[in-house]
Amino acid sequence: MRAVLLAAPLVAAAGGAWGCPVCFGGEETSLRAYWWSTLVLSLLPFGVVAALGGVAWRLLQDRER
Repeated sequence: MRAVLLAAPLVAAAGGAWGCPVCFGGEETSLRAYWWSTLVLSLLPFGVVAALGGVAWRLLQDRER
C-alpha cells in the first residue's frame, strides 16, 4: 500500500511528460523520417532471421546433392 501511495503522484504527473519530442512537436519531414527509421529497425530482425534461414536452407540443399 505504501508503494502505491508513493507512486500515485508520479503516475499523476506523467501525463505532462512527453516521451519523445520529435513525435509530438517536430516538423513534418522529421516526423516522417522518424517513422520510417522506426519501421525499418522494427522489421530488421525479421530480415536477418529470414536471411540466416535462407543460407541454412541453401547449405542443406547443396549437402543433399
